[in-house]
Amino acid sequence: MKKLALRKEIFRSFKKSKSRFFSIVCLMALGSFALVGLKVTGPDMRVTGSNYFQDHHTADLSIIADYGLNQEDVNIINQASAKDIEYGYLKDVTIKNEHTAVRLFSKTERISTFDVKEGRLPKSKKEIALQENLKKDYAIGDSISFHEKKDLSGNTTLNTHTFTIVGFVNSTEIISNVNQGASTAGTGDLSHYAVISTEAFDSDIFMIARLTYEDIASVDPYSDTYATRLLKHKEELNELLADQPKLRLQSVKADVQRQLDEGNKNLLDAQQTFDNTKEQLANAKLQIEQGELELANKQAMYNQAIQDGQVKLNDARNTLRQSETTLTQAKNAYQNNLTTYQAKLQTYNESKPQLEAAITSLKQQETTLQAVINDPTATDQQKAEASATLQVVQANLTAYTQQLTQATTAIENAKVQLEQADRQIRAGEVQLQQGQIELQNQEAGFETKKTEGANQLTQASATLQESKTTYQSKQAEFDEKRSDIEKELANAKSKLSQYEDSLDSLELPAYAIQSRKEAPGSQGYKIYGSIATIVDSLANVFPIFLYFVAALVTFTTMTRFVDEDRINLGTLKALGYENKDIRKKFTVYGLLAGTIGTFIGTILGHTLLPAIVYKAYSVGFTVPPIEFHFYFTISLIALILSLLSAVLPAYMVASRELKNRPSILLQPKSPKAGSKILLERIRPLWSRLSFTHKVTARNLFRYKKRAFMTIFGVCGAVTMLFAGFGMQHSISGIGDHQFGEIITYDMIIAKDPTIQQAQSDNLEKQLRNEAIKYSMPIHYSELHVTPNTSGDKQDVKLLVPSDTAKLSNYITLEERKGKEKISLEDGSIIISERLAKSFDVSIGDTIVMQDANNNSYEMKVGGICEMYMGHFAFMNETTYEQVFNQDYTDNAYFVSLHNRSITNANTQAAVFMDLPGVKGIVQNTTLITQIDTIVNALDMIMTVLIIVASLLAVVILYNLTNINISERIRELSTIKVLGFYDKEVTMYIYRETITLTILGILTGFIFGRLLHLYILNVVPPEDVMFDPTTGLMGFIVSIILVATVTFILGIFVNQKLRKEDMLQALKSVD
Repeated sequence: MKKLALRKEIFRSFKKSKSRFFSIVCLMALGSFALVGLKVTGPDMRVTGSNYFQDHHTADLSIIADYGLNQEDVNIINQASAKDIEYGYLKDVTIKNEHTAVRLFSKTERISTFDVKEGRLPKSKKEIALQENLKKDYAIGDSISFHEKKDLSGNTTLNTHTFTIVGFVNSTEIISNVNQGASTAGTGDLSHYAVISTEAFDSDIFMIARLTYEDIASVDPYSDTYATRLLKHKEELNELLADQPKLRLQSVKADVQRQLDEGNKNLLDAQQTFDNTKEQLANAKLQIEQGELELANKQAMYNQAIQDGQVKLNDARNTLRQSETTLTQAKNAYQNNLTTYQAKLQTYNESKPQLEAAITSLKQQETTLQAVINDPTATDQQKAEASATLQVVQANLTAYTQQLTQATTAIENAKVQLEQADRQIRAGEVQLQQGQIELQNQEAGFETKKTEGANQLTQASATLQESKTTYQSKQAEFDEKRSDIEKELANAKSKLSQYEDSLDSLELPAYAIQSRKEAPGSQGYKIYGSIATIVDSLANVFPIFLYFVAALVTFTTMTRFVDEDRINLGTLKALGYENKDIRKKFTVYGLLAGTIGTFIGTILGHTLLPAIVYKAYSVGFTVPPIEFHFYFTISLIALILSLLSAVLPAYMVASRELKNRPSILLQPKSPKAGSKILLERIRPLWSRLSFTHKVTARNLFRYKKRAFMTIFGVCGAVTMLFAGFGMQHSISGIGDHQFGEIITYDMIIAKDPTIQQAQSDNLEKQLRNEAIKYSMPIHYSELHVTPNTSGDKQDVKLLVPSDTAKLSNYITLEERKGKEKISLEDGSIIISERLAKSFDVSIGDTIVMQDANNNSYEMKVGGICEMYMGHFAFMNETTYEQVFNQDYTDNAYFVSLHNRSITNANTQAAVFMDLPGVKGIVQNTTLITQIDTIVNALDMIMTVLIIVASLLAVVILYNLTNINISERIRELSTIKVLGFYDKEVTMYIYRETITLTILGILTGFIFGRLLHLYILNVVPPEDVMFDPTTGLMGFIVSIILVATVTFILGIFVNQKLRKEDMLQALKSVD
């Protein structure tokens, strides 16, 4: 039997009910889009991330120790059952003349390799590759310089601080652009990272160890399998390194003691050199003073010698002149004596012959007389006369002889005297000549000695001046450097004192064995996984609810389709078609509508929604664009659900109707019998209702199935709208709420454990500057808990105020419900609400937390406070001492600023980070940016779901309105024929829709609130709690949207009823 008529009838059914077909397609498309889109987005994100991490061999575990990793640590770590291990370096610095913190990584070769986006990786110690997000500020070939804070010994980790940019990269360990973790430089928050050559680090210890494992190399890093296996590897490392903290502390103390001893020796040497220099300069000054005194003495002696010499020369000249005078006088006397002598000589010569002649004559007379006397013959007279005459003659002879002798003697004496005078004159002349020569020699010697003395004095003065100049230069150089040297010596003493203090304050080092979710800068990794998990959580709620509503409406639509075609169904059966052939008309219709809708929704779900989610988070992450993968199972489930919604009801209703005979099918169904409703029994109210209002009230209870479907359809749409807007409200305001109302401090400044008193005083002085509104000492610790089986630590900020009375200036501790204030009591702690929920802890219960060395501490919960981001715990000093069994000491400060802008907070944080003795800064901006990323992604998803819910509301109301009109067209035609106006005819039926819509909205608010609470319970990350309140937007927008759709559909219904041929409708049964 040919079935051409059946095929035509099937084709005609599509043509006659385009709106119905289109609405079913839309319902199935919306349902499958939400189901497939939400179900595949999370896996697509994880696959994209997993492939990215596998391509770059991202470390499964990393080890960072407080004191670095020495060779002994390396030897122990190498015993781990890892596939590969690589050691490296890292250092936090700031860009020169900026407060921007940059983490410099050493280039990796095998593990956590960098994703080169442009250029290349560095090959020499002077080259660097920057994070890709710095491309807007730098270009390849530019130079960049960094500032590195020196350690206690004045050393730096880097041996060069200026680099040439050779490339731009991304890291698989830090995939967030907005929250890259804390930093020990700049403002305390890490802004960027870069990679440099290993040779650029000047360190004999490694700073990080990266490990990968064979058994999890190809496992989804966000899966439970990965977490379970990784936990075993982490436990293995914990066991291997269990004794290292104590051994490393001993080693570090020994090194510090050795450096301290060397420093003390160097300080003593430097001090001795400094003192020696001072002494040498003092001696030099003394010598110069002595030299000046000696020079003055020599100058005086020289002057005296010159004066004495001059006197001697003058005396010599005077003596010489006297000698010349004496000689002249002698010459004159000699000349006079010579003249006299010559005159006497002439007289002598003239008288001498006479005297000689007289003497001769007298001698002759004497002889004669003597002869007479002696003559015996002479008479006595003769002899007497002769004797008398002889006596006269002898007397004369004696007289003449004496005279001659005297004259001769006088002449000879005169001659002798003349000769002596001549000799004396000659000697005087010689002496005079000698005196002149001697005077000349003395004068020459005097001038020579005078010149030599002057030269000696000049040379001595020059030497003294040179010594003086050298001294002054050395003294000036010493004076110039003295303050610096004294400062350096003081600094050295201070550093040695710090070393001594640090030796006493050295704590047991922590060996942080961290997964990808715990490593420095891992916030992006966690947030990325959180977004995927959030999408998965939504996929378990929204699509199911939405699909159920869409399926139910589709079920109703297809059921009505079969009921409308009851007469055609009977005609085909009367013509002899088999039941299975007749059912094809409806099953093919549902199959085609469901398949097309599912195909559209599946395609859009696989592409559009993942793309929208990627767009929402792409700005904040460096992960590659999301990879689209086809998921056959969920696509098949969507197709099966659509077939169950569109084909199964048509098949079931058609099969039920085909059980009747053709004669029965060719007659319309009898209308349902009317019955009194409860409202009719309230006579005062019922009697005051108009005819149309009474009809509306009766029909609402008469067509219970249709009323239920309208209420349920509107309820479903409003439920999703309300939950969607409620979620947007819950996530949008938590940042402002927490950091505007609950937490009012702007930062926590952590002190270095080895801080000196002078450094502490300087820090407190800085805390009193005009930019600071309040500050208070606190004890700040980072503890951790493990609320799940993954082994991932959940960080808890422990805050212990020094003055509980002033705590309200910085943070408000109150219950979320009732806003009742909570006070810190002895023996108990206050924890944040999200932490309490994660552990299912209530007031009076005990919670266990661990410190960095995995020491566990039990604490009794005395209160649960309102907090939305991060885990917090609060206790007073007494409780602290009880729990940790040690005296309370403050190690940080709460700081509130007058200007709370992010820019000013960063500026002030940079100022404090530059201070010696400051270990780090904890800013609220870190948590804010972290949650903003989640909020933006979730907000975009909720926007999509709101749009889907809005479209669903439109389709549902349109579909149910059409069904209502088509079912009651003869009733409406009768009303119109009886004389009712068009508006009254429209309101006759539409008043029921409005009433049911209102009931649907109210019911939707109830279910929406329940759905909202369920989402709040399963969607937030482990350290985030969304605001449980819904806000007014969910109520207002839901009402306005549904009312607007209802109003527009009312206009459509009015136009449709005006165009409807009422007479044709009344005789359609005949």
